[in-house]
Amino acid sequence: MKTLEEEIAVIESKVLSLLDEIPIMWDEVNALERELLHLKKISYLSSEASATEDASVAIMESIAKKV
Repeated sequence: MKTLEEEIAVIESKVLSLLDEIPIMWDEVNALERELLHLKKISYLSSEASATEDASVAIMESIAKKV
């Protein structure tokens, strides 16, 4: 199974490839761009959740050291 970053790279490559074709198939380009936006949002939210979890663990470890 591909990672999220790999999937994003594949879709970006497909979009660029479609934009090089004549005629440009705008329906497919738009569909891939929507998919790309969705995956990038998931990636961003995932990284934010990870950062929040890391901060929470650090705070808990700090409190545990004080006790």
